[in-house]
Amino acid sequence: MTFFERIFVLHAHPTKLILEMLGVLWVVYFLWHQNWVWALVSGIGLPIFSTVLVWGKDEERFAQTTLGKFMLTHVHPLNALLHIIGAIPLVYGLWIHSALYIFLGISGFVVGHLWGWERLR
Repeated sequence: MTFFERIFVLHAHPTKLILEMLGVLWVVYFLWHQNWVWALVSGIGLPIFSTVLVWGKDEERFAQTTLGKFMLTHVHPLNALLHIIGAIPLVYGLWIHSALYIFLGISGFVVGHLWGWERLR
């Protein structure tokens, strides 16, 4: 497995998955309250902390799970691009409290996930 494949497969580890979801929740909270500093701390700090906790785990084992196979679809550049494009209106929508931009951003993430799921078949 390449370096990027190992990184993405580690997202299938339950500890990392839960801590990153917690980080997303805190980022949403802090962006809603227009606090960039804590949004960045939550959005960068928790993923780094969770990576340190799971580093060195058996990536090959996680790659064989359904979630591991799904995470490997995220390595493709188009999937990453769709997620980045979706993140821009999402962050902006949270900042200005606009449901339209939030839904546009979430739609970008969903399209990325649907494209990844289609590649699993």
